[in-house]
Amino acid sequence: MTKKGTKKNPAARRLVGKLFAMLAVTAALAAAGAALMAGGSIPEEKLGLLAQGITGAVSLASGWITAAKAAEKKLLHGLIGPGLYLLVLLLGNLLFFGVGYENLLPVGLTVLAAGAGGSILGSLRRKKRKFV
Repeated sequence: MTKKGTKKNPAARRLVGKLFAMLAVTAALAAAGAALMAGGSIPEEKLGLLAQGITGAVSLASGWITAAKAAEKKLLHGLIGPGLYLLVLLLGNLLFFGVGYENLLPVGLTVLAAGAGGSILGSLRRKKRKFV
């Protein structure tokens, strides 16, 4: 007989795994952007735009995948992942670098808008084709 609190929650483990995957993809894209910036392909003035692009792409993919896997309330489930991602980004900047985002509103709106777009894309149904 198992006790009530000993069973692991698989949904929470998947969510934590998705958060770590989002952070890993963000770090990889940021490293690629930093290499392009060091090489001179991207000027340093475009750093904010690069950050918005990276967080937007990761949020879009996260919302899409999360909403596609959800059984119901796809928009809500699709926004949970990007919302937690934004929270982790903000806390990570505060804890590791000692500063928050200077332009919090553009990055936050980019994350939430891309997450909403991804959850809408993930909620679309595939058209089943019949091959004759």
